[in-house]
Amino acid sequence: MNDLLQAPVDWEVVDVTPVKGPVGKFQIPQTAIDSVNRNGIGLKGPLMTPVGKGHQSLNLALRKFVFQT
Repeated sequence: MNDLLQAPVDWEVVDVTPVKGPVGKFQIPQTAIDSVNRNGIGLKGPLMTPVGKGHQSLNLALRKFVFQT
């Protein structure tokens, strides 16, 4: 696609594997949040929310983060 647009794209690949936070709930890694803040954009693939009670959907958490900033 870069050839069609004739525009350079520097991709920053970030691992968004959920990490366990201080209270034991899974959350999006800080490196992913920092990347979106730094670049002003992010492309996301599917995110899997851990199974079990009390875990917020990671897709929902990401949407809340994006629309808060």
